[in-house]
Amino acid sequence: MPAPEEPVAPARNTEQAETAPSPGSTGPETKAGPDPSSRAGADPTVSNLLSDWFEAVAARVRGQADLVLAETKLALSTFMLMIFLTILAAGALLFAWAFFMVALAQVSLTIGVSPLVTALALLAVHGLLALILWRTANGLGRNMEFRATRRLFTPQPDGAGVTDRNEG
Repeated sequence: MPAPEEPVAPARNTEQAETAPSPGSTGPETKAGPDPSSRAGADPTVSNLLSDWFEAVAARVRGQADLVLAETKLALSTFMLMIFLTILAAGALLFAWAFFMVALAQVSLTIGVSPLVTALALLAVHGLLALILWRTANGLGRNMEFRATRRLFTPQPDGAGVTDRNEG
């Protein structure tokens, strides 16, 4: 075991040399750790302090960038999982609707309604539902017309749009 101890002894000597008090300090108890400005054993200069400051800022920016990247990856994977689960839910809903229609058809056939009338009734229900959903979706499209934004960009006659912009 003498071989592992040999590298340790010079490291202790180096450590003792680093913690030795500098000419301007009162003693080793004033140092909280290795002084970053003592690169070449010189007193801290403006360039050393600026360099240390820039290194600290760069480390902080790198840390924040890593955090943003990690949260972005988490948000993206969560978004993809949400899309996948929504597709599964839509598929389950379609199967549930189909089974419900089969059950309605079976009930109507059981009570004696002819298959043609049952099929036409289900066709009418689906047609009416499709029309209502289409009109609702078409009405929601008005929200995407950006009327107020277009009004801002359309040329106004002299002085016509000045009061509108100052009020908002």
